[in-house]
Amino acid sequence: MKNLLIFILFISISCSQKIKEAEEAKETVVKVLDVNKEATPAPKMETSLRFKDIINSTKTNPIPLKETTNFDSFIEAEDYNKVEDRILKLIEIYPDFYKEGYNYRPIASYKVNYSSEFYTVVVTILKGEYEMETVLINYSLTGNIIDFKVVSYDEIEEGMFKIEAKIEQNKLTINNIADLEGKSETLEIFTIKSNGKIEPVSQEENLIYNVIQQLNLDPLKVEGDFATTKVQPHNPNETIVVIPEIVGEYDENHFELNSYIVLVNNNTNKITHKHFESSKTNGWESDAIKLSEITIDTAPYIITENTRAFGIRVYHYGMSRSNPDDNKNISLFVRSGDSLKKVLHTYDVMNSNGEWDTNCVGGFTDIKSTLIMSKEKTNGYFDILVKSNITESKAYIDENGDCDSKDKITAKTSVLKFNGEMYKKNSGVFTPLEVYLNDPDPKGVNIRKEPNGKTILNLNKQDEYFILKITESKNGWFKVVHARGAEIGLIKIPGEAGWIHNSCVIEAGTRRDVTLLDKPQKGNIAGTIGVENQVVIKDRYSNWVKVEYKELTGWIESKWLCGNPFTTCP
Repeated sequence: MKNLLIFILFISISCSQKIKEAEEAKETVVKVLDVNKEATPAPKMETSLRFKDIINSTKTNPIPLKETTNFDSFIEAEDYNKVEDRILKLIEIYPDFYKEGYNYRPIASYKVNYSSEFYTVVVTILKGEYEMETVLINYSLTGNIIDFKVVSYDEIEEGMFKIEAKIEQNKLTINNIADLEGKSETLEIFTIKSNGKIEPVSQEENLIYNVIQQLNLDPLKVEGDFATTKVQPHNPNETIVVIPEIVGEYDENHFELNSYIVLVNNNTNKITHKHFESSKTNGWESDAIKLSEITIDTAPYIITENTRAFGIRVYHYGMSRSNPDDNKNISLFVRSGDSLKKVLHTYDVMNSNGEWDTNCVGGFTDIKSTLIMSKEKTNGYFDILVKSNITESKAYIDENGDCDSKDKITAKTSVLKFNGEMYKKNSGVFTPLEVYLNDPDPKGVNIRKEPNGKTILNLNKQDEYFILKITESKNGWFKVVHARGAEIGLIKIPGEAGWIHNSCVIEAGTRRDVTLLDKPQKGNIAGTIGVENQVVIKDRYSNWVKVEYKELTGWIESKWLCGNPFTTCP
């Protein structure tokens, strides 16, 4: 009898346990489309393994992406998918999630791969029958919520408010749209930290993205590393904003940028003046000569009694160790109606280049220039004095076999005068350009002491090519400061400089595909020349060079020419 009672008790306990397990299993089943199902209390905490199973089974969407989920996104039954709301702990975001009458229902989800240190899941939730929102949630590796942010919202009753977002690597751009008495949009930018926290970005980044929106640009086509802002020191209610727009395909080693330069009213955050320039003429390009930095210069460039300009400085540096080439130029802008007018175009304020054997022997030229506003006027604008310090260095092996060098430092002043449209240089000096002689004259080519002066050196046919460095141009003559033969090496020029006429066949190769203009700086396009083609040098203007190639004649910037006929220039 005692054994029978024990057996009956065992059977009773076993059946009760099975019924309890079946009821608990039933509670964990979530039917997204069962709109009439009453919400049940959240069960106890799921295990970390269960959370990771859900993460692993959730589809991944690649970023960058635009999150615009709304009621139109859920037309067919297959638009809905099962979401484990309890395991994802949605009640921590929506405290009323399981309360009767609220009818919260998760209807879709996907994950984004931001980091190996936390998980990111994007969940869409119906809030009753008339509201829908999508929330981005960052979870710890064990399934605890770190932070979250609503990234889209839609309503179908009144339809006055909507949220859309751009989800990028470590960044959220959220657009809040209101359609009350008129449509208005407000951008909010957030950064996703390495610990999973979502924090607002700086005021500067918010301003940049508001400007991008006003310009109707695609944020994904903006090179954010070069976007910059600066408040006008003489007008704290105004900010200069620079927006570089990517042209075509982007590669970190080769890209081109259109330029948008704008003024923004700090009280309204609205653009008041703007200037656009194509990558074809602004020089915002990066390849072997790498674009490194774009900055805003707010020094007091007073060009008339009532007009103050500001500058944009662009810095490039060469990637070649044997032929270093660094350059920094400045452009000046002033207001003109509701636009900005460029009055000085990419003028070099720093140029450093040279050639050496990477061990000791070589030559370098370093030019640093300062712009100073003059009291003299031309066409109603103050002239600009350019004071340049020029350092020419030569490195050599001395008689003891040691590497030594000597420097020659000179100073030069030139004047920029306004011609009614643009400031132009009033001298023929430009940065050194390496070229080579390819002249068939059997008598060789004469280097003269001065234009039309006596011959001081004859470069005869004792070498296949002669490589020259020219620094100035005057009435069809080029000043030569350095000469060497391809085989015989350095050639001493009496007096260290001479002049050669442009009727000689002086050539250089193109470092990249180049666009010819019919006049320097802001001319019309006259044609294009492909990379590594040989052009004949005929004239110069500042750092622009007039070249001939087959039937084409036009101007290109000297930095895109290579004077070494034996190697592929960087």
